Amino acid sequence: MATYGTAYARYCLEGEGTVEDLGTDMVHKLRPGTLYAMNNHDRYRITAITKMRVIATFTPPRTGREPREEDGSLS
Repeated sequence: MATYGTAYARYCLEGEGTVEDLGTDMVHKLRPGTLYAMNNHDRYRITAITKMRVIATFTPPRTGREPREEDGSLS
């Protein structure tokens, strides 16, 4: 599970999975060619069905010093 005070997008290059919006309980399929974007503080869960490879972009860019939750997700 992750949240982060920014906007971001991810593009699936390979593999299959799902992204669940924890605010609405909607589940969307991820497969090669899928692009999804989340807004500020959206809570979501990604579940890989097969090994996945994705590209992620963040605005503003991450620094690597962002606070994390106990489970390792971004706060």
